[in-house]
Amino acid sequence: LWSAWEKIDKNGTTDLTKTNVIKMLKDIRLEGLGTVSGKGTFNSWFFRWNIDIVSPCGAALTLAAENKMSIKGWNSTTGVPTVKIDVPVTVEGAGCCAKAPAALVVGTGSGYDGKVVFNKDVTNYGTLALNNNLTDSQTVEINGTLTNAFDDGIDKNQNATAKNGAAEVYMLGGKNANLTINQFDNKNGKAIVAANSINLVELFTNDKLPAVLDPEPTLTERQANVAITTLNNDALIDIYKYAIVSVS
Repeated sequence: LWSAWEKIDKNGTTDLTKTNVIKMLKDIRLEGLGTVSGKGTFNSWFFRWNIDIVSPCGAALTLAAENKMSIKGWNSTTGVPTVKIDVPVTVEGAGCCAKAPAALVVGTGSGYDGKVVFNKDVTNYGTLALNNNLTDSQTVEINGTLTNAFDDGIDKNQNATAKNGAAEVYMLGGKNANLTINQFDNKNGKAIVAANSINLVELFTNDKLPAVLDPEPTLTERQANVAITTLNNDALIDIYKYAIVSVS
C-alpha cells in the first residue's frame, strides 16, 4: 500500500478531474512504520492528487498498535485534492500486550489544502485526530459510523503506557475546516472538540500520548466546525472554546 501510494505521488494523474485508484485485494495491517523511509518525520501519506482506495474483496485497513502515521494534503497550486477511503478502517488499541495504542492523524500541512473522505466505518481504539489543520482549508467526512471505544483486551494489559491515548478522538479545526460524521458512537472513550491542532513533534518524535494540543488559538484564526447526523454518546465529549458541534 505504501508502494502504491508512492507510485501515484510520482507518476499518477495530476488532473484533479480524474482519480488514481488503489485496489486492496486482502486485509492490510500497517505496522513497522518507523522503518519506512521517504515519508517525512511524521510517517506521512502525502497526497497532491485524487486517490481512491477500494476493495472488490471486502478488505479492511488496520493501523497496528505502537504505530503512528498521518495523512496530509499537500497541494496549494492546482486545487483541492481528495482522498477517498472506501474500505473499513481500524486504529488499534494496545490490546492485552502492546506498549501503546496506534495513532492516526488526518490533516494538512501549513499552506496546503485537502479533503479526506471515509466512506466505510471507522473504529478507533487508539488515538484518532481529524482535521489536524495548521492554517488552511481542510475537510474530513466519515460517511459510515465512527466508533470510539477501548478494545476488549486492554484491562489485561500490564504495560503502564497501554491506556495512554487509548479511545481518544480529537475533532479539530483550522481556517475553513469542516468535519462531518454520519454517526458517532462514543462508547467508553473520550472525544475532544477543539479549534487547535495536535503537536506532531510531541506525538511522533517524543512518543507523547495522550496527544498534546498546540496553544489555544484566537477566534479570528481558527474554528472547529463539527456536524454529526446521529450521536450515541455513553462517555465524555469535551467541547473547547471556538468549537461548534451540531447534531441533527
